[in-house]
Amino acid sequence: MLQRKESADNRGASILESLDKQGSITAAAINLRMSYRFVWGYISLMQKALNAKIIVTHRGGPRGENGGGGAALTPFARKLLTEFRSKELQLEHFLLNDKKTT
Repeated sequence: MLQRKESADNRGASILESLDKQGSITAAAINLRMSYRFVWGYISLMQKALNAKIIVTHRGGPRGENGGGGAALTPFARKLLTEFRSKELQLEHFLLNDKKTT
């Protein structure tokens, strides 16, 4: 398998995967070594480009109570992410096979 490089092409997918795993925008940003502002802005751009909500957020109490707020992917975002990764694998497979025939 080709090594996945972080690029503008898969940055959104990486953000969504991290947000799904971490459960918050702040934790996703820390996990990806990106600023909260950048991650939130990228999510906002994706939502505008897709004209669809891709995350739901909820506020929490102080950090001691329920750990603060959080975020989760919408069903649409989960499907989008699954389709993106599937197409990405198909492309990698094609490129690897194409190299063998040339």
